[in-house]
Amino acid sequence: MNDTHPAPPRNPIGSQIVVGLMLALLAVKVVDLQVTQAHELVAASEENRLRRVRIPPPRGEIYDRRGEVLATNEAAYAVGILSPPDRPPEGAGLRRLCELLGLDSATLLDRFENGRSYPYEPAVLVPDADDALITRVAEADLDELVIVDRPRRVYPQGETLCHVLGYTDEVRPEELSTRYRMGDLIGRKGLEASYEPELAGRPGVRYIEVNALERRIGASSHTTSPEPGNSLVLSIDLGLQRRAEELLDTLTYRRPYDWSGDRPWVEPEPGLRGSIILMDVNTGEVYALAARPGYDPNRVGVRADPDYWGKLLVDPEKPLLARAYQSTYPPGSTFKLVDATAGLLMGKVSSDVAENPADTRKKEERPSSYMDQPCGGVFRLGDTLFHCWGHIGHGRLALSEAIGWSCNVYFYQLGLRIGIEGIAEYGHLYGLDEPTGVDLPHERAGQLPSIERLEERWGKNWPRGQICNNAIGQGDVLVSPLELLTAYAAVANGGRLLEPRIVRRIVSPDGTRLRDVPPRVHRDLELPEWVRETLIQGFRNVLKRFGANPRDLCGKTGTSENPHGEPHAWFCGFAPSDDPRVAVIIMIENGGFGESYIRYAKELVGYVLDEDLDERGAVSCLDFEALKLARRLNGGGS
Repeated sequence: MNDTHPAPPRNPIGSQIVVGLMLALLAVKVVDLQVTQAHELVAASEENRLRRVRIPPPRGEIYDRRGEVLATNEAAYAVGILSPPDRPPEGAGLRRLCELLGLDSATLLDRFENGRSYPYEPAVLVPDADDALITRVAEADLDELVIVDRPRRVYPQGETLCHVLGYTDEVRPEELSTRYRMGDLIGRKGLEASYEPELAGRPGVRYIEVNALERRIGASSHTTSPEPGNSLVLSIDLGLQRRAEELLDTLTYRRPYDWSGDRPWVEPEPGLRGSIILMDVNTGEVYALAARPGYDPNRVGVRADPDYWGKLLVDPEKPLLARAYQSTYPPGSTFKLVDATAGLLMGKVSSDVAENPADTRKKEERPSSYMDQPCGGVFRLGDTLFHCWGHIGHGRLALSEAIGWSCNVYFYQLGLRIGIEGIAEYGHLYGLDEPTGVDLPHERAGQLPSIERLEERWGKNWPRGQICNNAIGQGDVLVSPLELLTAYAAVANGGRLLEPRIVRRIVSPDGTRLRDVPPRVHRDLELPEWVRETLIQGFRNVLKRFGANPRDLCGKTGTSENPHGEPHAWFCGFAPSDDPRVAVIIMIENGGFGESYIRYAKELVGYVLDEDLDERGAVSCLDFEALKLARRLNGGGS
């Protein structure tokens, strides 16, 4: 007989606890999925279903002071592919895309891999598609391809103002950020670079709905329109700018004939290397900034012509260099402004034009306005002879007369009185060794002499003749044309060293004034009026030697020696001399004598004064949008 034992009674409470725990865990998970992770799951689902296509914003436009269009946009498109990075085209699909887009397989796959900033954005395969390609893609109607808006930057004036406007290019990999994605435009040079935050705008976005095979099945209603960038209204006058550039493009320098026969005569070709700038002496507004040679910004950057770009890079004339503010040269006799100022303020020479009210010494105790040695064409310092440009000499001159005749012998002696330290101190006062602060990028500062530099080159017993060289704007002195122009403008306006400015106003896309760019004073020179009067009289004396002067232009010529060829030519001045309004500088590389260009300076300042550019001739914010509308109605574009 089998001995049986009854089964132990089940514990219903334990089972209920286990089931309860399982249900609780399940409920927690459901709550977690439906509540806590709902946002992330919905976003992931949307990301799998929707493909984000950025809509680049139109860059802000750029206008001259009268509303003439200098930089604008035109419709352009790119071709992208929706497939995610882990699904590159292959086989027959790859061959079909290559044939349609005109790309080899290596290029297409490289752009597929590197042509996007985020995984779920289309990869750009053709960044600047022409109309024919866009038509072919639209007719092919391939679900994996998408046409992407890419506004194209256009410069209607071609080479005009190229060094002021600059150009745009696609962002580089190291520039990618939350603001910039692959294929976006960014300013590279000129105002396009320095005003990038204003011009860039904000991108929009549209979404394309795709299925599990990454095929386009429709467009989502979720679209954010791009915000165009703000526009710039410049102080530049396009008519004046064109005339300045025309002079640089058409004039020729005919060097003196070499009767020795060492340098055979070669007929020069039209066109000069150099720069011309005109500026309002009271506000710092730049009316024209011309530099040559130049380049066509429509053919560089994102739409670069490889052959054209390659030639620009190796061209010995350096057309990409903005000579007006990125090159420095010996200023020659235009630097005598610094010597005269230093001599007067240091008490090393007296004015022959106005009394110094702060000098309480008796007249016989004051320094003379004449130097010890009259000019006989040469000055001897020890065993070294320093020559004047006037070989027969200028005789005995007072300060303003010496400025007028640009007598080197006078300024050799004045330089020895003020010394290297004085030359450097007052050169710095005029800002000739520091950037002007112009609203353009990559400005190059000038250089002034120093004891340290002389000792480094020559030792403690450096020759005193170096003072003579530096006093006439040679030696270690280097300045940019824009630096020298601001120095002369400071004399014109009573002693305010202004920061030049190209942009006068920033306006919204609808023409609303956002802000004006006010004048900025870099430094107050605290220039006494008696010093200013002496300098201006000297500048007037210069122009007395060069014919009719209906605009009362005054200024200083300069001819600076150049070890690489013919001397550089300078003229810098302002007009009218009794109530200055506009300053002008002409600097020509290897251009010979500065006085050769005075006639053109007279012409250019005449344009400014005739047009009253400092009073009118500038588009106001009230009529800005009306001007744009009228231009569109007349078929002139935006």
